[in-house]
Order: sequence, then C-alpha cells, then structure tokens
Amino acid sequence: MLQYIRKYLVLYYACAVTPALLFFAASAFGPGATSPLSPFVLVVTLVTLATSSVAASHLFNNKAGKRFRELLLILNDECDPVRFLDEGRTVAKGIKAPFNDWGSLFNASYAAAHIEVGDTGRAREVIDSMRISAEAAKKPVVAGRICLNMHEPIKLLYGHDFSIRCLDEAESLIRQAPEDPEFEHCIGFIQGERSLDVAERDGDTDALLALTDDILQNKRVYARAKVRAAFSKAEAYRKLGDREGERQWLAYVAENGNHLQAAATARARLAAF
Repeated sequence: MLQYIRKYLVLYYACAVTPALLFFAASAFGPGATSPLSPFVLVVTLVTLATSSVAASHLFNNKAGKRFRELLLILNDECDPVRFLDEGRTVAKGIKAPFNDWGSLFNASYAAAHIEVGDTGRAREVIDSMRISAEAAKKPVVAGRICLNMHEPIKLLYGHDFSIRCLDEAESLIRQAPEDPEFEHCIGFIQGERSLDVAERDGDTDALLALTDDILQNKRVYARAKVRAAFSKAEAYRKLGDREGERQWLAYVAENGNHLQAAATARARLAAF
C-alpha cells in the first residue's frame, strides 16, 4: 500500500538511496578518497543501498498501513463520510487503475462514502475503476478480492441482484486459490454477506432478524456495518408490525450512525412516531 501514499513513497526513496549516495560521495571525494569504481566502494555502496531499502520499505509500509487504517476508521467506526472524503482525497488520487486488492479496499469505501453524500456520479467512476482492476488482475484471488470489496458500493448504488452477482463472481475467483491464507475468512464473509443480501432482497424477516443479530453481537464488526444491520432489523420489525421493535432499532441507528444516510432517515422516522 506504500505506492498509494505519495508522501511516504517519496520518503521511502529518499531514505533508501541517501545512505548509499553519502557513502559513495565520501569514498569518491572525501579525505583519503579512492576510486569510486573500485570493487570495495561498489560492493559497500550496493550493500548499503540494499540494506537501507529493506529498512525504509519496512518503516514506510508500516506508516502507510497505519494511515490507511486511520482513514478507513473515519468512515467505518466514526461513520463520518464527509470527513473521510476530505482527508482521504489525496490518497484516492494516488490509486490509479489497475490497482491491487489494497487499492480496491480503499476505493470501495471511497465509493460508498460518495454514495452517502449523494455523489453517485463519482461513485460510479470509482466502481468502474475497480472493474478495470479486477479484469486486469493477473491472479484470480486478487480479482476475487477486488470483486468482494466492490460488492458493498454496488449494492448501495445498483441493488441486491447486482451485489449478489458480484459476490458469486468473487467466490468463484477466490475458490481457485484454496491455499491462500485468507481463503477461509473470505469464503465465510462472502457467504454471510450473500445470505444478508438475499434476505434483504426477499424481505425474509426471520432470516434478517437472525443474521443482523449475529452482526450486532460480533465485537469485530465495525460500527458502520452494525448501523446498517440495525437499520435492516428496524425494517424487518416494521414489516412485522412491531412498532416498538422498529423504534428501538431506529434509535440505535440514530444514536450510532453519526452522518450516515441511514441515521438521518432513522431520525426523521423517529420524529414521526
């Protein structure tokens, strides 16, 4: 993910190259200088370059990963799409198609945030770039992960039939690499998301109540996913005619959804109770 954050990419190159350049310059032009083309100077310069490159890569990949996670938490835990779009704009500009599954993870959230603020045109552009990247991926598992990441903005923009199709394609691609360390997690996640999408599409209130209970009780699930699950649960209770159940989960969405569309909708419906 280092390649997607320009600041850290520039610092990486600077830290990787500078020690070797300093040694080479000191050997060539400093006191007691020797020939810059001597085997000793060349070997030490190359070893220094290799060592500093590895150290810089480790350091700035960690920094880039931390920044990626901080940005995604603005949307997924703080439920603030406006701030996420503002702070993530520079990173998003650096993610050009075709990109890898890390790039698609960020772009999926970026598209979802644009949908949240009503900018569906920009969301479509981001989704199109994800399709291009999935088609260009050399490994089926990478293409599958891109499709998996893409499914949420596709559901928000185009509906359940399209998102289910996207999940089916993701599973088909990921199953081609059962040796992948994330295989079991990805397949389990796909199956859970498909079950939820099917239940929402079909209005299966029993399945919705059970599936959303699992999501809401899972401590590893981010706040935004729990808000979506709570809104689906409120809809299920509404269809069952259970106004108290509907009110309870609309209140959860209103309290925890911050600037999400679902929270605004929940507040409006609560005001009309």
